[in-house]
Amino acid sequence: MENTMSSINTNLSALTAQNNLREQTKEMDQAMGRLASGLRINSAADDAAGSAIASKMEAQVRSLGVAIRNANDAISLTQTAEGALNEVENIIQRMRELSVQAGNSTLNQSDRDQIQLEMNQLASEIDAISKKTHFNNVKLLNGSRDDVTMQIGTSATDTLDIKLENTSVSALGIGSSDAVATGTFITDRVITLVDVTKTDVKLNGEDIFATNMDVSATPVRGADDDVQGAPDGAAGNAGQFGAIALATKINTNTGKHGVTAEAFNVVTATSNIYTAEDVTINNVTVQSRATIDEFIAAVNAEVHEVQASINSDGFLQFTNNGATIGFDAEFMGITADEYGGFVKMTSEDGSLIEIEAGSKNNGYTAATGNLADLLEYGMVEVKAGENGQVVYGGNAIVDGTVLQASDGLKINDVLIEKLATQTTDNVSAADKANAINAKSALTNVTASGHNSIDIVLGLGAATMSEHANAAINGITCDFSSDTSVKNVVDEINAKMAGKNDIVASTTIEGNLRLESASGSTIVIDDTSDTSGQGVLFASATYTRDGSTVTVTNGAATARGFIDLTSLDGSAIKIEDGQEPTDATSNVGTDRIGFSSTNEEGNESTGVSVATVQNATSSLASIDAALDQVAKFRASFGAYENRLDATINNLTTLQVNTDAARSRIEDADFAAETSNLTKSQILSQAATSMLAQANASKQNLLALLQG
Repeated sequence: MENTMSSINTNLSALTAQNNLREQTKEMDQAMGRLASGLRINSAADDAAGSAIASKMEAQVRSLGVAIRNANDAISLTQTAEGALNEVENIIQRMRELSVQAGNSTLNQSDRDQIQLEMNQLASEIDAISKKTHFNNVKLLNGSRDDVTMQIGTSATDTLDIKLENTSVSALGIGSSDAVATGTFITDRVITLVDVTKTDVKLNGEDIFATNMDVSATPVRGADDDVQGAPDGAAGNAGQFGAIALATKINTNTGKHGVTAEAFNVVTATSNIYTAEDVTINNVTVQSRATIDEFIAAVNAEVHEVQASINSDGFLQFTNNGATIGFDAEFMGITADEYGGFVKMTSEDGSLIEIEAGSKNNGYTAATGNLADLLEYGMVEVKAGENGQVVYGGNAIVDGTVLQASDGLKINDVLIEKLATQTTDNVSAADKANAINAKSALTNVTASGHNSIDIVLGLGAATMSEHANAAINGITCDFSSDTSVKNVVDEINAKMAGKNDIVASTTIEGNLRLESASGSTIVIDDTSDTSGQGVLFASATYTRDGSTVTVTNGAATARGFIDLTSLDGSAIKIEDGQEPTDATSNVGTDRIGFSSTNEEGNESTGVSVATVQNATSSLASIDAALDQVAKFRASFGAYENRLDATINNLTTLQVNTDAARSRIEDADFAAETSNLTKSQILSQAATSMLAQANASKQNLLALLQG
């Protein structure tokens, strides 16, 4: 048995009691902390390994929660898109009803106009839905993005790509976006004139012209049916005004194909570095200037009807009304060449402009055109699998000089009849416009023309008495006593009055201007001067585009310009009138200036029901659109169902992971309550024993009292 020594300096009992009290206090504090926080691990010191594991599980649980929210957002996105598609489907169903209704031949034009109006409004609403449908500013149906990526899991690879769609009328094949606003298509440059046979080319399923076009067979000087903007009898100079002639001819059948045409021209520099040098434009030499602004002013003042300006991209450009703009030498990137004009075509009913061979599935078996003809007309194939067919926007402009003849052209599936075939270029823009306008009821396209030239008179270079027999469009004018431009103007207007629509006036430059509102060809002839003292008509230019009118020995022919316009704003369909496999014809659509290589225009909105044929043919495209929308809806519905399953799985993962984390991190209240109670009791006992241990040393003082 161990002997215990009595001492005062060291109170072992008190030390033991203190140690036990400290331990119990620590355990009591821990129990109270766990009960207060509900967590078993309040710091890493409580359970270092458990803390690390619980932290990872907490991250996974929180990420799963966000993934579930993302999946719900994705469901909302698909529901938004599917709801919009449901409305688009309803609209297309209504469009189909209208097409079926329009297929009834008992309807008059007013009835069709009202149906077409609703068709266009419905198409516009489809475009509006396409543009406005969005989820949190993410466009869903306008084709601006292919898909959206949704993070629906906790790792980088747990994503879902939701494919978005384009439901504009152009994407659905039942029209084209932005056509109501612009509705234009700009052709390639028109540089030649050729004969055009009305049965060989269809525009929107109709003859492109009302009558055949023959640039040499039907000279009509000063008549109302002349080519607008192009003078008659311009032999050897047809390339300058072909677009104008073509536009006029197209407009003769606008009533059938629903397309109108207008000519213009623009030549743009490819370099924005101005080089101060002399420049010859349309045979007019403009002297070099110190600055480009001074040069532009000089061109506008000296080169008649060619307007120079700086475009929105900062490059110098030259424009006119569709006649050729020629440069004798390279200038600021513009190659020395003759630049033919363009043709703008406009569909009147908002439908697509279609061009195809006249014998392609339409009964025109005698037509001889082919795909090469379309290319020659400037109408290149723009849709895969649709040989011999080109579709343009609601407007088009054609340089009249390009259209000499054609073996087949159609506007909106209506054959435009050929103008007469001859060897000289004497068909006016008005002739060609009338040929198109003759079938406007079928094509829904009209053509109009204009002709205006400025003539520099050689008043000071000749004895006026030698010009007693000068002629305008074959009408003799006596200028022998005239001493000023005003005298010449008065003489011409007096002789032309009641015989044609040619009007003479004086320009601000002091030159003679001859105009024909109908686009009649203007022919000037001053060959009566045999004295060798000079000619009266020294030079001439077009007022619309500033291009040169060639004057030889005092004589010249200037043809007008053509504007094609769709009566209802629809796209204009222009096509070769022959079977694409038939290579017997050498006539092509680039010969009349139609080409898709210059895409400055947009197609029109809506499906055309202007004719019974258009209405019935539109059913196929409407059915295809319905099929597309149904597939789009099914796709979004499938995404929604998949996301529902994803959310269910993520929820299960979150619950199980959270339960595992809870077992590691959360406090067991029953156990911690018991621990607290035990610690409290033991702490009280330790305190009592410490007091007794401290008091026990007082008994040793009795030994000192003895």
